[in-house]
Amino acid sequence: LEAQSGEKKVFFMGKRINPESSRSIAVVGERIFIEVEIANPLQLDLQFTNMNVICSLVPTEGEPSDHDFTYDPFDLLLPPCESKKVRFGVQPNRQGLAIIQGIRFSISGVEGNRMIKSQDKLQVLITSPMPLLQLQFQPWPDTLRHGQIVCLNLKLMNAGLRPMVRLAVRLSHPSNFLFQGRTSNDSTDSIKSPRSRDPYLSHRVISIPISSVLAPGSILDVPV
Repeated sequence: LEAQSGEKKVFFMGKRINPESSRSIAVVGERIFIEVEIANPLQLDLQFTNMNVICSLVPTEGEPSDHDFTYDPFDLLLPPCESKKVRFGVQPNRQGLAIIQGIRFSISGVEGNRMIKSQDKLQVLITSPMPLLQLQFQPWPDTLRHGQIVCLNLKLMNAGLRPMVRLAVRLSHPSNFLFQGRTSNDSTDSIKSPRSRDPYLSHRVISIPISSVLAPGSILDVPV
């Protein structure tokens, strides 16, 4: 199963998937997260150290190397007869097919691992770097009166590794928003979202004019 958490991709182990139909996509340089539920059936504390996910990569070009992934190891203290959902982070550094094979850990200096059955292994297609948009409305009102007009500032930041040249937003009521560079007479754009099967939403996409290319690490303020 796959869920979206902000800009993060979160994958849940323990559910059987069909790799051909359920293969997910991630981007080089952006972390993905794997969530696992761990149980302690003993009557004493379990101290896990250096917990990590086990990944392998079938690269698009070249051979696999020790630098294909950047890991986020951590420690965990699990009390007796308790279970906890643990989130592992890993950053792919090359394009290819990433295979999540299991988790590794140490208990009292003894190393161990828990591998996933071959039919349940998660496969994630790693694509080339892309722009990564982060945004924030300042200030966002808690309430509005009927007919009230509020001026906002939309702060855009490209946290990715590639420049952004085009920006669009999908709104349920586009006539209620006016972005700088557009007029109230501008029509909505015929841009359909591939994930949306609702014709009501798929046609309510408007372009946000940006004065120049939004380079990696750049911030742009758009009055709304």
